[in-house]
Amino acid sequence: MTHWQQVFSVARWEFLRFVKLRQQLISLAVMLGAGLVLGVAGYFIAKARAKPVKVALVAPERFDGAVPAVEGVTWQPAAPDEDALKRQLAAKTLDGYVVVASPDSARIVLREKAKWPTRVRDAFTAARREAAIRQSGITAGQFAALQATMAFETTYTKQKRDTDGADEAVAIGILVLVFAGVMGGAGYLFTGITGEKQLRVTDAILSAISPMAWLDGKILGQLGVAIVGIFNTVMSLGVLAGGAYVLFRDKFGPISIPMPGPAVVVQVLVLVLLGLVLWYALLGAFTSTIDDPNDSMRSTVLLLPMLPMYLAYLIKAKSDTPLAVGLSTFPLTSYAALPVRLATTTPAWWEFPVAVALLLGAIWLARLLGGRLFAAGVQMYGKEPSFREMLAALRTG
Repeated sequence: MTHWQQVFSVARWEFLRFVKLRQQLISLAVMLGAGLVLGVAGYFIAKARAKPVKVALVAPERFDGAVPAVEGVTWQPAAPDEDALKRQLAAKTLDGYVVVASPDSARIVLREKAKWPTRVRDAFTAARREAAIRQSGITAGQFAALQATMAFETTYTKQKRDTDGADEAVAIGILVLVFAGVMGGAGYLFTGITGEKQLRVTDAILSAISPMAWLDGKILGQLGVAIVGIFNTVMSLGVLAGGAYVLFRDKFGPISIPMPGPAVVVQVLVLVLLGLVLWYALLGAFTSTIDDPNDSMRSTVLLLPMLPMYLAYLIKAKSDTPLAVGLSTFPLTSYAALPVRLATTTPAWWEFPVAVALLLGAIWLARLLGGRLFAAGVQMYGKEPSFREMLAALRTG
């Protein structure tokens, strides 16, 4: 078998080891079922909320003006006394009642907390304001002029997206997906490599394939696992977000989902995939030096990929600083930092090609040196190589 035939054989085995078609279909069915349940629940909740409430109005003649119409509220004739109104509330024939005390004040009584009192207050306040305007002799145009704010036009000398906070949501979403891909793949690599070492199967495997083919296959297989994991994360978050919006859309109001352009999407995908390959090569090689994952302090190295994501989160508010540009081109951080900047600002034209070129160079170097370390570390049992032995392996190959 050629090198790449060995690589694809290992990649296929590694992918199918962690991704089971049946489990994926069950997960997809569960997510779709959850979305259906949330959608149906949201429909009935919205239908119940749309049902008009019955509210009695006591002493409307005390209000200075016509009784305003209120959306979702049906005014009912009031009983002769409040005791009778409270009995109607207890019997649930009324949802509440409003007692007008004077042109400037009123009292609302209801069984439990609801949203319709806010609409009633707003409607009566608007009606009272219109009545006051008519009595003062001020025209509607004059009143609008008194309330008008001064108009300002803002111009940026440096190109900046005006997204009303949507760019921050996109940036955070990108970081969540990157986190799912990096940490999920790192965990699988750690589990697979340390497990194979403990089972003492590495000698048998290395008798059939080269260490570099084994590492390359693991990287490629875990890249496929990461893509499936990112897809599942997107689906899960989409179902949860959609369900939450259906249930609470009267609180959220209309929401516009920011959609980056095709060029930005392609650039983000390229950067993230190359970043995953780089980190998988580094972590796979270093994990091969761990003998017992239960008591080795080297396991903490798996947390290193979180640092670039933390730095990328910090720069999203100041994405045009020299530090942000540097993090966007440095190979170990560019896969997280530059996608965030693509969502929040317009980077210089040269930043993406430079970041990709440096990532490709770093991947080549990580594979070359990582293959040497992997070949030495994966065959060591009972002890972990010292850092001096690791450096010797990197130099000699």
